[in-house]
Amino acid sequence: MRINCHAHIFNLPAVATRHSAEILINRILEMLPAVVEKAFAERLLRDLFESRKTETGVMGKLAGWLGEFQSAGTLADFFDQAGPSARDRLAQANARLAAAGDRDNLLEVGMALDELIAERGDLDAGRKSLADFLDFVRIGFLPSIQDVADELMAQTPADAGITALTMDITRGDFFEEQFIAQLAETAAAAARYPGRIFPFTAVNPIRANHYAIMERALGELQFRGVKLSPSLGYDIDSPEMRRVYAYCQANGVPLLMHCNPGGFYYDRQTIFNSSPEHWPAILKDYPELKICFGHFGGGGDLTGPQLPGQKTWAGMILDLMEKWPGVFADISYHDEPMAGGRVEANYFANLKSLLRLEPVRERVLFGTDFFMIRVRLKDKNYWSYFEERLGDDFETISAVNPHRYLFAG
Repeated sequence: MRINCHAHIFNLPAVATRHSAEILINRILEMLPAVVEKAFAERLLRDLFESRKTETGVMGKLAGWLGEFQSAGTLADFFDQAGPSARDRLAQANARLAAAGDRDNLLEVGMALDELIAERGDLDAGRKSLADFLDFVRIGFLPSIQDVADELMAQTPADAGITALTMDITRGDFFEEQFIAQLAETAAAAARYPGRIFPFTAVNPIRANHYAIMERALGELQFRGVKLSPSLGYDIDSPEMRRVYAYCQANGVPLLMHCNPGGFYYDRQTIFNSSPEHWPAILKDYPELKICFGHFGGGGDLTGPQLPGQKTWAGMILDLMEKWPGVFADISYHDEPMAGGRVEANYFANLKSLLRLEPVRERVLFGTDFFMIRVRLKDKNYWSYFEERLGDDFETISAVNPHRYLFAG
């Protein structure tokens, strides 16, 4: 069984609080295609977070935002200069969206606008597109976690499974009921796909009750592992976290930590709480701990002409792999090679070289980072991109190694 070892099925309202909404909005704004002004998109996102609309309501807001976007200053002068085919396609797509505001018509307007913008040379259409952004927002504001799970499983091969990584953004003992509800809904979604969804409970030691919540999730709710996001503002090496590590080592519970210089973070300084540099001291005391460094420190570390150096995050992870048997890393949200050319060639040359080395060959995991990757491409396309380029190595990182990480020992 192949397994996507890095995915999310929470919807954005499930993790949105007065505190976390700012973090979420700031992160989403970083994902925008360059042609969209941040202030314009921010207004849409704040409206959606405040209203917590149903999917129908979200579709209406997205359609209205698209209409306003087309008459905004950013695009106002595009239409007269666009070719007739682009103008006609956009006009027809707008008419269909007005008649039936569903996903397909929404994305058709987005794609028509992308075509028009690309025709002007104002958008790197191969990387961030308006249609991708629209679909990311639509998925993020689906009515329930079950709806997001259904969206992901529809794009996952029928014989494959996923991990479902939860998130707990808090600055104290606030919104505990909301986080507990997220765990319960995630467990229910996993029950709808028996043997295919393996949930990980988030642990945030800023929440005083984090240990008891973790124990219940791993026991009563049958969660499989623990998700860490220290960039949200907590120290990864503390008495509270060491208690978590002791539990996980004793009970064979795998951890997955966000590990690249981006993603969701409290502020720019707390990004470095997720650095692998903190882990030698931890693993020295918990040598059998099983930990996956999500994103392998960042895909950019693998795009150079040589293997990553010791001072890079990926290089530090490779050093940890050499010293401790439970250290893994996944390649989720590695969109850098999709730029093509030398960057793509370097990335796959480096990755394939690493997959010839022991013990690295046994420690690399496949993951996509659904639905965060949706601002770049569809989940199923991420699967096919890596499968086509890795050949037999894809079976190793998507089937053999995930079983070693999730279930063995």
